[in-house]
Amino acid sequence: MSIITPTPRELNVLVLVVTGYSNKQIAALLGTTQRTVETHLTHIYQKLEASGRGDVLLKALKADWINPKDEQIDGTSTRE
Repeated sequence: MSIITPTPRELNVLVLVVTGYSNKQIAALLGTTQRTVETHLTHIYQKLEASGRGDVLLKALKADWINPKDEQIDGTSTRE
């Protein structure tokens, strides 16, 4: 049995999605196009067998792809 994991870029996109950024905002932050973000999301949805952003959050947590205590997700980073 193979373990399905996100690519580093898919993980970047996933973290931004679960923190509430739109595809357009993610594209701007990552210096790419909206279409590329949508492609990454398609791959994420397929890997997690998710049907939307809410489902992706739940399944990513369950799959241990993200951790709600991660400062990138909970918004409590003390960095300026």
